[in-house]
Amino acid sequence: MNNNLSRFADSKVYFQCPICTKSMDIQGNSLICRHGHCFDISRYGYVNLLLKSSPKTNYSKRSFDNRHQILEYGMYDVVLEKIIQFISDTPSIRNILDVGCGEGFYARQIQQRTERNIFAFDLSREAIQIASKKDKRKAVKWFVTDLSKIPLKDGSMDCILDIFSPAHYKEFQRLLSPNGYVVKVIPTKNHLREIRTKVQAHLKNPDYSNESVVEYFEKYLKTISRETVSATVQLSSEQRMSFIEMTPLLFCVEKDCVDWRTLTHLTIEADVLIGMY
Repeated sequence: MNNNLSRFADSKVYFQCPICTKSMDIQGNSLICRHGHCFDISRYGYVNLLLKSSPKTNYSKRSFDNRHQILEYGMYDVVLEKIIQFISDTPSIRNILDVGCGEGFYARQIQQRTERNIFAFDLSREAIQIASKKDKRKAVKWFVTDLSKIPLKDGSMDCILDIFSPAHYKEFQRLLSPNGYVVKVIPTKNHLREIRTKVQAHLKNPDYSNESVVEYFEKYLKTISRETVSATVQLSSEQRMSFIEMTPLLFCVEKDCVDWRTLTHLTIEADVLIGMY
């Protein structure tokens, strides 16, 4: 069994069929349940478990490629290090799910540095294809699915990572083991403030606050930790353009109408919330 397949060798312990919810096991190049529902494992090492076509989003392959470059430059390492510290300090965490993982930077880094069992999914097939190609260790279980119906078994995860992504807290509760954790990362009002200042007149929500997101988190979970992490990163001209193309903040902004030449640094700031049910 090659490495792209072997990462799914224990699938029957964790995965359930998105159609009938029965266990799935690896047979040949596919995951198959006892009712015969079959999902092929891509030659890149991921499986598409989405039952319907993905809705169109603002995230193109180009935006994911730019995001990969920005993350590999280390611009969000302040977030990564906080998460790794928590996982490393919590030995009860073995199985981790990265929700809305995008091109997979956090999942790859966490697997490499903590040796935990990592599952990661996104709604975008293009994002997961990039993620699996970049996974040189072929260790993360990548899959495409919908946030509202994640094809993993009840109580199978010890920690769910929700990094700058939407959340489905009832589904998270189903997936978590007793005493499992949700790690939620959300931008603060200071995050990318240099960009916000330049395009404030064009933003739908110029006076951003994350408090409503925090309140929604606390509606479902008991917060055991809330910490703000912050860094100022310097930008080369290449990095500046990658960031402008990548950030969702500018998806509805005419970028060509802004003089970006004076954008030489950025504030990266996020609240890291850790909660339990």
